[in-house]
Amino acid sequence: MLGQFLAGASPPNNLGFEVFEFASVDAITAALMGAGFGLGQQGTAAGQFYEFPQPPMEPPIPISSNEPQ
Repeated sequence: MLGQFLAGASPPNNLGFEVFEFASVDAITAALMGAGFGLGQQGTAAGQFYEFPQPPMEPPIPISSNEPQ
């Protein structure tokens, strides 16, 4: 935050001291599903549901872990 202040940022942010609410990708998934996002399944909230024949593309980098790095 001091560096942002000295650089003249207005308002200076303090994201270097940000507290992460979720410890894993599973926790993020659970929060989204609790908010009504279906993530590939019909969600609990009102809204449009789209079915795609397959994922648009494979991830460019293989995902090897479900833990933050």
